[in-house]
Amino acid sequence: MDMDFKRAPETFQRMPEECLHWIRITGEELARASARKAYEEENKKTVLAALKTTAKAKTEAGKETEARASDAYQAYLGEYEEVFFTERYYHHQLTWLRDKLEAWRTKSANSRREWEAYKTGG
Repeated sequence: MDMDFKRAPETFQRMPEECLHWIRITGEELARASARKAYEEENKKTVLAALKTTAKAKTEAGKETEARASDAYQAYLGEYEEVFFTERYYHHQLTWLRDKLEAWRTKSANSRREWEAYKTGG
């Protein structure tokens, strides 16, 4: 997945419309990533169980160890890591966008206050 395509711009020309647009997009991507992460958390158990059935060890603990040490399971964990990263990425991106919007709101409120003080001579 090319995450740079979904990355929100550092600055926004039209606030808050553009920021709200990116919050919506990022929220949708976060939902997809969270669903994928939940699926993979359950799938991890299935992958491990399947590998245990082909393990040559005699004991259950030995099969577990052999399955977890297998190249197939290690490859799966690499894929799982990417799924986990993607979910966290979109979570942090959404937090950043909300903080950016809140900073804009504060700046706008301060500007309105300054303008009112200027108009009234205060």
